[in-house]
Amino acid sequence: MRQAPGPWWLGSVSVGVLACLSLLVVPPESTAWILIARVTGVCAIAAFAVATARMPARTKLVWWLMWTYAAMTVLGDIVYDVQEQLLDEAPFPGPADVLYLLAYVAAIGALTVLVRRVIPNGDRDAWLDTAIIAIAVATVIGYVVARPALLHSEQPGGTLAIALIYPFLDIVVLAGLARVILAGVRATVAITLLAMAFLVTLTADLIYDVMVSNGTEDSSRPVVDVLLLAGIVLLAAASWAPDARTVDTPSARSSAPYTPGRLTGLAVGMLTLPTLLVVAVWDNLAARRVAIAAIVVLLLAIWRLERALRTVRVQYAALGHEARTDALTGLPNRRTLDYEVVRAVDLASRTGTALTVAMLDLDHFKSYNDDNGHQAGDRLLALCAHSWRDALPANAFLARYGGEEFVALLPGLDAAAALPVLERLRESSPGHRTVSIGYAVREDRESASSVLRRADAALYDAKELGRDRIIAAW
Repeated sequence: MRQAPGPWWLGSVSVGVLACLSLLVVPPESTAWILIARVTGVCAIAAFAVATARMPARTKLVWWLMWTYAAMTVLGDIVYDVQEQLLDEAPFPGPADVLYLLAYVAAIGALTVLVRRVIPNGDRDAWLDTAIIAIAVATVIGYVVARPALLHSEQPGGTLAIALIYPFLDIVVLAGLARVILAGVRATVAITLLAMAFLVTLTADLIYDVMVSNGTEDSSRPVVDVLLLAGIVLLAAASWAPDARTVDTPSARSSAPYTPGRLTGLAVGMLTLPTLLVVAVWDNLAARRVAIAAIVVLLLAIWRLERALRTVRVQYAALGHEARTDALTGLPNRRTLDYEVVRAVDLASRTGTALTVAMLDLDHFKSYNDDNGHQAGDRLLALCAHSWRDALPANAFLARYGGEEFVALLPGLDAAAALPVLERLRESSPGHRTVSIGYAVREDRESASSVLRRADAALYDAKELGRDRIIAAW
């Protein structure tokens, strides 16, 4: 179950945000401005390092790469300030650019690892969507940034090449971020903050690149620096989010139909180029009319696609529910259980928390069926399923295993904590019926099949000892 962010976490994030906002009222490039900005950045990466060091081994790689990105960015800002303020040297191009480029490499590496982990089986449709969005953004950046720089810049070739590397790397980072979002991963606190951090940073880079192409970069520097610092603060906040330890958990929704958000992103990507074409040919009336007509046709096609996908989503949801649900009891079926128990074991392994697996068997169900008929037996199974589900904690998982057998997953509960929960479940059986329960607490490094097998053995012992009891596997 996802934890709510604690007061200390919210307080720390608020302090970081206030530090960023204070830079908007402090005179730009003053000593106070530089001290506030750099101290905030150093504090953010220090907190980031502490959080990352406490991550599970598997998740550390993603977060250390993210930390390297943040650290190289902050260190680059410090080197830039030393050259500009203390040494009175032109900081670009210079040593700070090496650090900034290393930061990009780390960010691209982190997003690559994250994509490979949350989408282990790949998703070609999402890759196509990512390509559409990336090409649209690349064209816009090329038109508003690279084109003016190439046409009007008086900088030496090497300096111009370094300046143009940054927008190209921004496109790569944006493509990686889009791929994570299009994977259909659950919008956890950590994922949301990561997305916000990179979007804020990319926005700052785009503003600066546009200002440079127009020769007005000096006026944009304070706002850009505030946005870049906010990106670092958001990244540090993401590393301390309650669900940061499971940020690279594989997505279960990568193959789902298009969501409204995904379709919106795709529509924006598809409309970007014709819109840019309208701007480019505005002085040519005939070309302008053709470009506007192309936009209208695309809008109608997207609307038609959305209506078709709405029907597909409804059908997909109905079929998915039917495939995952036991028709008699309304509980998840054996197929869903097989997936959920593996996921629960993986989560327990990552977070170091307990997991109890219990198997339930409705006592003497065959005799009840013989005496009262199969329809009465079906009604009893449905009643038991609803009563037991209501008796379990909200984060528990109950599924029909087959026949009169059920399985309950109790995340976060060890043997001592699980026993009263299972006792309450046993006492809630309707119609004065009894139930036998065997349960096992997952041991370190134990697989899903193994803990299920031990719970089944404990259930067998409960039935052999006279039924209507709870037996733990040891």
